[in-house]
Amino acid sequence: MTHEADMRPCHHAVTILGLLSLLGCNPAPPIAPTDAGQAGGDAMAPSPPNSAPPRPRPPDPEPVPDRGPEPEPEPEPDFGPTPPGPPDPRPPVEPPDAPFAEYLADGLGRHLGRYQAIDEGALEGVRWHRFPIFGLVGPACRTGTPFGVFTRDGRPADDGGRDLLIYLQPGGACWSEQCDSIWRIEPTLPALDIVDPDDPYNPFADWDLLYVPACDGALFVGDVDVDANGDGFAERRQRGLANLSAALDLGRAYYGDAERVAIVGSSSGGYGALAAAPLARSLFPTAEIMVVQDAGIGQGRGEADPEFVRRLLGELRATDLIPDDCPDCVDDGHLYRLVDWLLRTDPSLRIAAITAVHDFILGNYFLQIGTDAYARDVIAQTTALAEAWPGRYGSYIYAGSTHTLLVGELSGGAGFTVDDIFGVSRLRDTVVDGVPAAWWLRWFVDDDRRFAPVIDAP
Repeated sequence: MTHEADMRPCHHAVTILGLLSLLGCNPAPPIAPTDAGQAGGDAMAPSPPNSAPPRPRPPDPEPVPDRGPEPEPEPEPDFGPTPPGPPDPRPPVEPPDAPFAEYLADGLGRHLGRYQAIDEGALEGVRWHRFPIFGLVGPACRTGTPFGVFTRDGRPADDGGRDLLIYLQPGGACWSEQCDSIWRIEPTLPALDIVDPDDPYNPFADWDLLYVPACDGALFVGDVDVDANGDGFAERRQRGLANLSAALDLGRAYYGDAERVAIVGSSSGGYGALAAAPLARSLFPTAEIMVVQDAGIGQGRGEADPEFVRRLLGELRATDLIPDDCPDCVDDGHLYRLVDWLLRTDPSLRIAAITAVHDFILGNYFLQIGTDAYARDVIAQTTALAEAWPGRYGSYIYAGSTHTLLVGELSGGAGFTVDDIFGVSRLRDTVVDGVPAAWWLRWFVDDDRRFAPVIDAP
């Protein structure tokens, strides 16, 4: 039975993935300053002749509790020296000319170059770009509110070049079986670990940023308006492909000279990164392009429901995601074959997959296959990909049942954090077999030969 997530912005009933909608909550208003003109009793006494009235006496200060010594500042992460040995034998690979041209022409690229944003200004270096509503087509959120993106300039790389992080936000999913997703955007950049410019553990801290919110539950590939109850009115506008394409066009306009482009997606954004990679290759033809999938690494229902992925893509009118020359890409109920096809088609592309071995939100809630089946499939599938594409594909699979590693603590206006319910894993303190996640991700970004699969098997 289909259900719609409660649309009250910050005080709705909590569903397991609905907690991610807290990213869209309004922040609490600032506390009003106290009235500086309020006077104490002495201020009402008569003033001596030819003298200014006495100033109000401030209240006695509250005693400050002893909090002990100040904590030591957090040390800069040490990624260690490069181990001795011969240089990496892999020659640099130049991206081929338009490797995905046919793929985009078959439908995936139908929204590129069509939509212009309105620049709503900047706050503390972050620009907000809103896309006007175009009616029956074009960018929009699930309930018909406007879609928009954030940009922020980073610092040039050591060689003077520019690096661009394209971050696809987590946001849940919505289809006929289940609908639990973010449905609107607040024009304030969320404070997530992976977009924190001051986090020394974040390898993208200095990079230019294109932040792409999720707001339609369509995994960044939907292209359909849904009249779920047959009343002639579309309750769901699922235009993820238009949203993603418009965002990437804007990223190209602002940062077209980027030499490295990292497409990083968490949860639903991790799935969407598979569509973003070929789109980005067409817009940044000479850039080094890498993909990081955080939690949403391509897992479907597998043998429990082999038709699930094809059925879901059909509902979202997103079968363009299945390449014509890979008709069996989703026949096993997953998207890992599509990952293989992307790596085969663009020999310069690199992909890193990150997940908890027993991800509860995906395994139990959305996919409904159980966390043991989830663990079995992700280990088998990512291991096979890593063996097929050494140095170009690798997975970091850590212990536990948490969801996402790059987001951090999701706080909202409801007085709790996701940490209170599920627990949170973070890049800064996750270690598997002696390899910190921050090191592993840095090795991937820098194309370091130490990058290899790291798996905490159950």
